[in-house]
Order: sequence, then structure tokens, then C-alpha cells
Amino acid sequence: MMISTFRSFLTFFLVYLVASPVSFSADVSDLRSILRNIISASGKKLSVSITVDEEEASGWASIKIIKSGKKGHIYVDPGHLRDSRHVWAVIIGHEVGHLLNPREGKIPQIMSERYADNLGAQLAHKAGYNVHEFIRYVKYNPHCDTDHGCWSDRARLLELTFGGADDKPPPDRTRSVAFKNMKIQHNQLVVGANGRFTRGMRIFLDMEARNLKLVNCTAVAYFFFGNGKRLQDFNGYCKASDGQVCQSLAFRPQYHVTELTRAIISIPYDELHLARGSHDLKVHFQAFTSSGRVVGTSNWMHFNVTQN
Repeated sequence: MMISTFRSFLTFFLVYLVASPVSFSADVSDLRSILRNIISASGKKLSVSITVDEEEASGWASIKIIKSGKKGHIYVDPGHLRDSRHVWAVIIGHEVGHLLNPREGKIPQIMSERYADNLGAQLAHKAGYNVHEFIRYVKYNPHCDTDHGCWSDRARLLELTFGGADDKPPPDRTRSVAFKNMKIQHNQLVVGANGRFTRGMRIFLDMEARNLKLVNCTAVAYFFFGNGKRLQDFNGYCKASDGQVCQSLAFRPQYHVTELTRAIISIPYDELHLARGSHDLKVHFQAFTSSGRVVGTSNWMHFNVTQN
């Protein structure tokens, strides 16, 4: 038995003022109705109960897993009962995601949280709830912690799948991904190979995916020395099949034209495998479909790293 907590640690009133969805006053019957819808969307036979308990919720909500993949109990914080049913659907979906994760308790907690984030949002979407409302609610929260990461990063990862877009097919039916507004932030806290925070860099970028509705895609950042020589990986954590240092993120556009804003790819400095000293480097992105077809290539972005 284990407890996996979906802590909010919200600066609640700040987020409520900035991005509050339309609220409703929920009670346990409302949450149980949402839970039934989430379980139905999962297609699994699950035994999950839900109660309001501020102490056990430890923030927003938590789940006590009684039997992995089968049975659990969700505790929710009464302080969040005014949150919208769409927000609660993603929260409850997240807890059910922990229950359904076959590797729960066997992988770093932050990886487990990402799995539950994605599956929970997928279940809420399938059940007919508006995932965008949850994203808007949490994306401006500045809180980060070692188990769950940063709210802003989690929201932006969900935007890669559920970002708003025009769902009309464009006249040109060519499949493509355009990379825009790329920017690097250095000396950031990012997740390392051991699941702990370490120093590294974050690359922010926008993408526009066209004619790739419901196609599983991957954006890959490839790292080079300034002279064009590839950076080589030596521990298998951030590498392409040929051994080049790279980092990637998966996305699945939900519309014919999908704007994916403020996507983030992070990499620890140690994973660049640089000798001590100052290094001029460059990076570019490519987007692939699940079949391996290249559907987009970015311009080069140059930067410098000093390795101590």
C-alpha cells in the first residue's frame, strides 16, 4: 500500500485571481459523479471511493492505493471544493492515473507524476471535460517541488496535447511542424538522470502543427559544438540512436492546426558531457511522426556553456 499525493501547494488566492475558472460549490456527490465518469472513460473495472479529508489530502487531493490497478481511495481538500468540475475532473483523473500506472512506486516520483498528469488529462478529456480550464488554472502558479516539479512546466506539457487551435483543415494538406520563438534560459533547476534536481538549461519554443490531428509526434533537440561536430552521449540518458546528445518531448496535436505554446525541453549541463572550460554550442530541432517521418526542422540556435 502506498500514498501518492497530488499536492497543490498553491498560492491559492494569487492563482484564483489570475486564472480562476467559473466556480461551483461541489460536495461529495458531485465528486463521486465525476469519478464515475473518469472510471468509465478508463474502460477498466476499478473500485475507487472518495471522501473529503483535509489532512489526508495533503494539499489538493491524494490517493491511497489499496491494490495496484484495481482499488484505491481518494481524499480531497475541502478548501478546493469551489474549483470547477472541469478542474476536478483532471485532478481526479490524475489520482486514477496513479492507480493505473503499472510502474507506480518503481520509478522516480516525478516521472510517476508526469504519467498521472498525462493519463488524468486524457481521461478527463475522454469523459467530456474541458482540460484547457485546468491548464489555465495552474499554469501561472510559481510553485516547484522535487516530487512534482513546477506547475508551469506541467501545464505546458499538457498544452502540447490539449493546446487551443482552429480545427478547420488548412487548404494545404502538407503535414508540417513549424518551430518559433525559441529561447534558452540557463542555470535552471531541471531533473537529472537520478530523478533529482540539478543545474541545466531550459529551451522554450512554440510550435505550429498542421495536418497532424491525433498523430503521435516527437520534437527532438540535437546538440552540436559550434563547428558542427556532434556532442556525444556517454551514459545513455539523453541520446539519439547514433549516440548524439539529444533531448525530446512527445506531443499529439488535437486539431488540424494546433498552436503549441511555450513548450519546454530541459537538459542538465552534465548531460552535455563537456570538458571543463567555455564551449560555443548550437542546437536545432526536428519533429517526427511515429513512423519516423521528418515533418519539421528549426533554425540553429547558438549558445555558450562554461563547464566547471
